[in-house]
Parts: sequence; structure tokens; C-alpha cells
Amino acid sequence: MLETIIIGAGPAGLSAGRYLKNCLILDQKKEIGKPVQCAEGISKESLEKEGISPDSAWISTVINTVKVSVPSGKSITIKGEKIGFVIDRICFEKYLAKKVQAKIQLETRVVNVERRGNIWKVKTQEGRIFQSRYLIGADGPLSIVRRKVFGEKPEILSTFEYLVELEREIDDSMIQMYFDKEKFPDGYVWIFPKSKKTANIGLGGKGNLIERFQYFMEKQVKPNYGNYKLLKNISGTI
Repeated sequence: MLETIIIGAGPAGLSAGRYLKNCLILDQKKEIGKPVQCAEGISKESLEKEGISPDSAWISTVINTVKVSVPSGKSITIKGEKIGFVIDRICFEKYLAKKVQAKIQLETRVVNVERRGNIWKVKTQEGRIFQSRYLIGADGPLSIVRRKVFGEKPEILSTFEYLVELEREIDDSMIQMYFDKEKFPDGYVWIFPKSKKTANIGLGGKGNLIERFQYFMEKQVKPNYGNYKLLKNISGTI
């Protein structure tokens, strides 16, 4: 029997696995870091709390400014030296995976968890049963641990995002966010620079996200950065 089972081999699960020896991390994905389902931003403070030093192997850009725009045209700007980073999420997770003491088992979908006395029983889609004293749910917004243990059914908001190549250079030290309750209800739009000519651009919320994304690209991105090319779709949930 194991001391701990962690469900989810993302940043949270891998971070926990750094400190636990008699531990197994289970995840349904085929490869650490894939698929990417975020804008890839992380604060300097978050890394410091985990004792992680920034590494050029997984940092795309260093962020010194966060700019938040509202419908009136006004904006709030937060500045500071290296307040955050836009990372290469795949490389970052693989970096974390090299640090874990726990065993990682991929391509393993968990379909049920239940507590019997002092023991957690974790059942996989293949019918295998793993047992442990402790259970950590690090399996994201669709967490089976939360559903089975707490019975929660959180509201899920979709996101729509592309890695975009821009005609003109962007300030690669600045993250931009746009809030507009009428144009982007229950969410917001973001531009996270990956380089001087590429950025993760997307939005979250309800309704027709594709239509709203196209509107933002034509009305906001194109006038400022010229023509653009959609390189890779990155979608997820929030």
C-alpha cells in the first residue's frame, strides 16, 4: 500500500510529488506537459514560494508590466522588475517531473475514488485498484476527486486561445488583459507575449467565444500589431 496517491501530473501534482517518497502520481495524459491549456503566465512570487529558480530552459519572456484595460479606455498598470514570466508550459512541467520523488504513471484514467476506513481506494478505467493512506486531488477544473469526495459540481467556463504570430513587434515584457462586461461577459481577454512577434491570445467566458475572439483580433490586435497568423489552438476550461 502507498502512503499517498496524487491524481494529476500538472504543476500542482508534480510540485507535491517533489516532497513525497512513497507516492504514486496518476494522470490520463500520454506525455508530461501536454496538452497545454493555459496562457502560460506565472508570477515570480509563485516560483519563490516553491523554491524554484527561473530557468531559461522554460522561460519564454520576462514580465515587468501588467496592463489591465476597461471599457472606458482607461487602464491600470502594475510595474515591477521581473514580477512574472510567460513560460514554455511543456518544458516547465518536464522540469518539475525530473524533481519528483514520487513515481509517475501516465495513460491512467481514474474513474472513482472512495474512502474505506482509513484507506483511500482509487479505481482506474482498466479496473485496477490502488490504495493509499492519503489522497491529493490535483486534477484540475474537472477534478474527479472534488466530485467524488465533496460532491461539488462547479460552474465551468470555456476558454478559446491561439498562439498568434504578429506582423509588428509586441512589448514582450508586458501582459495585457481586457475587461468588458458587454463584449466579453463572464470573462476577459488576454495577450501573453511569447516573444517579440508571438503571443498567446485568448478569452474565457460564456457564449460564442470564437466570434468574440475574432472580433477582438480585428478590432484590437490588427490595428496595433498589423496582420496576424494563427499558429496553434490552445483551449481549455476555467
